[in-house]
Amino acid sequence: MTREQLMDEFKALRGIRDSTAFCKTKYVHEPTWNERVHSRMLEQAVRNRPGFEYHNITTARVIKELVSGNKYGELLKNRLIDYAITLGPPLFSEDQVITRLATSLPPLQRTINPSDYSPLCYNPVAISIETKSPDGSKENGEVQLSVWAMTYFNRLRTLTQDPVSITLPLVLVSDEHWKLMFARDLENSIEIIDAVDFGDTGDIIGCYQVLAALRLLCGWVEEIFLGWFSDRVLKPE
Repeated sequence: MTREQLMDEFKALRGIRDSTAFCKTKYVHEPTWNERVHSRMLEQAVRNRPGFEYHNITTARVIKELVSGNKYGELLKNRLIDYAITLGPPLFSEDQVITRLATSLPPLQRTINPSDYSPLCYNPVAISIETKSPDGSKENGEVQLSVWAMTYFNRLRTLTQDPVSITLPLVLVSDEHWKLMFARDLENSIEIIDAVDFGDTGDIIGCYQVLAALRLLCGWVEEIFLGWFSDRVLKPE
């Protein structure tokens, strides 16, 4: 990165730190945290990465055919996770996705993901993110991510095999604290693995730690997930 790019990044992270202080001082609710802190960090994470996008998907809905008929299924019917980092062209051709979807049964022909929200239809979710403000429940956030992972694996099973052979990263954000988790598809269950707390946006060093971790995840997506998606989803046996 050039000196100018580094300075721009520092200014952006300083703004995120200051917005974190504002949100904590004013006791704001989750939408303000999302707008003033979390969205801005995700914007930095995908900056200058062709094919990567982040989306606020709080108002999207899951395809009901993928939701299990239990109490967690009812939870997911009400709302999805908060953010998704997706992949798209030029990393692969959208026509490849459309061709692959043509082999699915309705209503799954509309989307490669568990939701038919327009930005998600042809762009696979690579990193799933749930956010909670200080007045929200961290445990509920973990449940939300777990149920989303179950639904995402349900979708991938229809496109690849059962169980799905790749482990998916999950990120839980509780006000300024960022935590990495993983979801693994087993034969009869979904395993959620706690990994590490990787930073917080309350100070500038923490902001750099969060950004570095998110960039490492994006690197994994480009090096591992993209190849798996291209070989196992877009080119089924």
